[in-house]
Amino acid sequence: MNKKKTIVIGLVCLWMFLIFNFSSQPAEQTNQLSLKITQKIIDMNLLVLPDKVDPDVYLLLANRWIRKAAHFFLFMILGFLISQVLNVWVKNRFYTSIVSLIISAVYAVSDEYHQMLVPGRNAAWKDVFIDTTGAVLGILLSLLIIQVFKKRKLELSGHYGGSHGNIRHKQ
Repeated sequence: MNKKKTIVIGLVCLWMFLIFNFSSQPAEQTNQLSLKITQKIIDMNLLVLPDKVDPDVYLLLANRWIRKAAHFFLFMILGFLISQVLNVWVKNRFYTSIVSLIISAVYAVSDEYHQMLVPGRNAAWKDVFIDTTGAVLGILLSLLIIQVFKKRKLELSGHYGGSHGNIRHKQ
């Protein structure tokens, strides 16, 4: 196995472990961590407190939103990484996208099941949907990056359109 394949597989495994580790935290521990992060975001004025809203209520609402955004982000990265791994071996982008989506969605379901086994945590189909939607965006970003690099490589080699290629432009 070459170095690139080893690195991308290692990154996927590391990211899955990170997700598993976050899901292993008891509800109180994960809630305290996300409340601290939310408070820091509010303190940095990245989220503005609307007028006539109780700051404590706002903190709880913002915290819920940030927790869901974290689900989305973690699985966006996972979808991206899985897509990159599969694209090392298989050049059919449609196939790699579908398989990446299936793997990500199955991992999202298993993550929610795992959370049912952790004190104070529960599973939610809504989170599976958020996770899978994040994975879809990650897969799309992966495809976009592959396409940009492929186009750039063709441009540098002189085999892609423009004034150096075979495509004529209208005057």
